[in-house]
Amino acid sequence: MAAEIGDEERNELYQLFCSLDADGGGQLELQELQQLFDSMGIKMEEEKLKEMFAEVDESGDGSIDFDEFLHIKAMEMPLDPLAEARRAFDLFDKDGSGSIDAGELKDALRAMGQNALGRNVNDGEVEQLLKAADEDGGGEIDFDEFCDLI
Repeated sequence: MAAEIGDEERNELYQLFCSLDADGGGQLELQELQQLFDSMGIKMEEEKLKEMFAEVDESGDGSIDFDEFLHIKAMEMPLDPLAEARRAFDLFDKDGSGSIDAGELKDALRAMGQNALGRNVNDGEVEQLLKAADEDGGGEIDFDEFCDLI
C-alpha cells in the first residue's frame, strides 16, 4: 500500500495521522480513528469501526501505527462526491442556515488546526478566504460556492 501513493500524499496522510495522535505516541487508538470519521462527517457504526480497526491492526496490539494507518486508504469505499461535499458543508454550516458566514468559517478553520504557516488563522485571513470563495458577493459561502472551492 505505502508504495502505491506518492510522496506528497504520504506526507499529507502523515500530517493527518499526527493530528489524530492526541498523545504523540505514534499510535492511534480506536477513539482517535473514530474522530477521523466524525471530522469527515462519516457516521460509522461502532462494530464496523472495530472491524476495520482490527483489520488494519496487523500487529494485534490494539493500536495502529502509521504504516497500518496507510491501509485504511486502501479500504476506502467509493463515495458519492456530492453527498460528501454536502456532509463537509454541513460541518461548516453550524447554524443550518444554508450558508457559511465568517464566524462559522473561522470556527471551522480553527477547529481543523493550524494553517499552512503553522499557526491559527487570523480574522483578516478568514475575510480573504470568504471573499475569494463568495462568488455572488453575498458575504457568505453557499453550497454551490463551497463546491466550487473544493
